[in-house]
Amino acid sequence: MEILLSLHNLVRWVVLVLGFLAVLGAFKNNAKPLGIYAIFITLQFLLGLALWLNFLYLYGFKTKEFLVRFFVLEHPFLMTLSLIFSHIALARSKKGGNLWKILTVISMILLMVGIPWWRPLIRL
Repeated sequence: MEILLSLHNLVRWVVLVLGFLAVLGAFKNNAKPLGIYAIFITLQFLLGLALWLNFLYLYGFKTKEFLVRFFVLEHPFLMTLSLIFSHIALARSKKGGNLWKILTVISMILLMVGIPWWRPLIRL
């Protein structure tokens, strides 16, 4: 699981950079970076899902402890919402309009809020 956690940590930075590029692309009316962001956030979600299932198996569901509550409830919820908003934004970008731009920004905000910034920034 250490390898998976390290990979999840490294892909986080790729997703962050691609998310910022997707937001910049939205302001320039370019949806291509959003497509790449959607692919990598999906990969990150799958890595996180494997970690989450392992975490639940090892520690169970105890909502009174902050760290357990964060990694069992809050982090997965925010990241799932971010994933959903990114894919809806990608679908809406093909139809035109401005809604996809707003959804891209919301996805990035959810991503930024859901990241555990107090954890090591790089874990190898």
